[in-house]
Amino acid sequence: MTKRVLLIGARAAGKSTVAATLGFDWVDMDTVVRQRLGFKSTAEAFTAAGEPAWRAAEGDVLAALLSDGPPVIAAGGGVGCDTRTGEMIAAARDEGQLLVIWLRTSTEEAQRRLEHGAGDRPALTAVGDAALEAAQVMAVRAPFYEVLADAVINADGLPEQVTAAVRQCIADG
Repeated sequence: MTKRVLLIGARAAGKSTVAATLGFDWVDMDTVVRQRLGFKSTAEAFTAAGEPAWRAAEGDVLAALLSDGPPVIAAGGGVGCDTRTGEMIAAARDEGQLLVIWLRTSTEEAQRRLEHGAGDRPALTAVGDAALEAAQVMAVRAPFYEVLADAVINADGLPEQVTAAVRQCIADG
């Protein structure tokens, strides 16, 4: 693989699941950001440190990973939706250093996955329900993902199918 691959998309899109099964070294950005902020859980870090601190750390982590990270990066759901990270991603992509793949899920599939457990995901709105929140957050973030993505893969299918589609996308360059 000649370029780094950045998997973007909403929460529950399967970015980390796919990254873990591609067969390349990879990193989950949320884990690195959480560790940088000194918390054991992502939800706790996001809540206790606050979104501005989270986004600042996220930008620092992205910069480091783009310059010296593993071949595959599973981004947090908000990466690319702010000016700083969006510009970093666009610049690396435009310079031919990064392949950005949007794992797009339908609102219904994201809600279904989140109903079975939001895991360590922080609340992003005042809705209080991870499944209902998914629709609101996706509506805001989808335009950012669309602008940044080199490729869009339907991530509603089985993990093996999504991983195969990502592998093909990587092979196609």
